[in-house]
Amino acid sequence: MKRYKGWRDERGETQVRVYEDGLPERSLDPRFDLRRHSPTGFEWGYSGSGPAQLALAILAEHFHGQPDADEKAQSLYQEFKAQAIARFPRVGFSFNNLDVEAKIIEIQMRREERRSANVTA
Repeated sequence: MKRYKGWRDERGETQVRVYEDGLPERSLDPRFDLRRHSPTGFEWGYSGSGPAQLALAILAEHFHGQPDADEKAQSLYQEFKAQAIARFPRVGFSFNNLDVEAKIIEIQMRREERRSANVTA
């Protein structure tokens, strides 16, 4: 099981850590190599550049090791931001890999519904 936990430290700065069974905790890589939305770091609880960076980073981590992992993350992160990251409480969040997978499935189902609606229209 992998878990992502975000909070605001005593200075009000955001911290995001990854907890994975059997491994030491670590900071989530922002994946600026894929896209640099927010040079100041992660955010959540609204729709903006910091939440976009967090969505991209979580999905890149989630897909890591799979074929086309970075491409999958980039194709889904804006919708993932809207459906998950923007809805997190501003004080902090805890989200696990099963939550991530459920949101991905939800996004894919909505995409399919839109495609079906466009075909029949």
